[in-house]
Amino acid sequence: MIRLKRKAHKVANFFDVYSLRARIAPAAIFLVPPLFLFLAWWPFDYNEQVFSILIAASTLILVLFSHVVRSLGQKAQIFLYEKWGGKPSVLALRHNNSLIDNPVKQRYHRILAEKISDVVMPSKKSETDNPTFADSQYNIASEWLLSNTRDKAKYPLIFAENVNYGFRRNMYGMKKYAIILYQPILMTNIVLLFEKWITPTKHIDALNILSVISCAFLLTAWIFIVRPSWVKETADDFSRQLYKACDSL
Repeated sequence: MIRLKRKAHKVANFFDVYSLRARIAPAAIFLVPPLFLFLAWWPFDYNEQVFSILIAASTLILVLFSHVVRSLGQKAQIFLYEKWGGKPSVLALRHNNSLIDNPVKQRYHRILAEKISDVVMPSKKSETDNPTFADSQYNIASEWLLSNTRDKAKYPLIFAENVNYGFRRNMYGMKKYAIILYQPILMTNIVLLFEKWITPTKHIDALNILSVISCAFLLTAWIFIVRPSWVKETADDFSRQLYKACDSL
């Protein structure tokens, strides 16, 4: 009984809001073109048993692939932090960063210094003289604040922005793989569509068209929309929302 409860708890945690929106949703989006390619061009009769098997198999694939998505997102995050010059929540506390208005930022510095006994918020001069130490203090402060704002009911906007950031980060983590995979899928779609078009019947159904359009749209989105700046928007939104909690601690 205890083991069953533990397994049920793990399943419930896996399918929580964060996992669904930040991990499973990117995985599902990634799998749309290959799934449509299969359904559109190699159709067969679906009975209830086959449909049930497909649903079960799709769920297992999503569960497995969501872990891959998470790993790719974490690897991408390392690259993004280097590109941005540091962790966004740390950058936001720097004196020379304009994400948060300076008077408001100074108030956050004072509140965090008062709340966290082992943190000394650097002055502008000390930050310039020793940026590594300053960033270490900002990181401690941001981690402390994050650990004290995990209550989704009390801080719903922080949780929402964290989910948004997780979604975009994981999408960016899959970018190169999506581009590599989608190009041959799109070409296959186009060739098969052309082959149908030149037949005497010219019978092209809606799923054939949808397969081409969905692959072309997602390939375009991954190339032109899923960029570091797109991820940075949500990282900054999360940082702003996180530090607003200073006034309600």
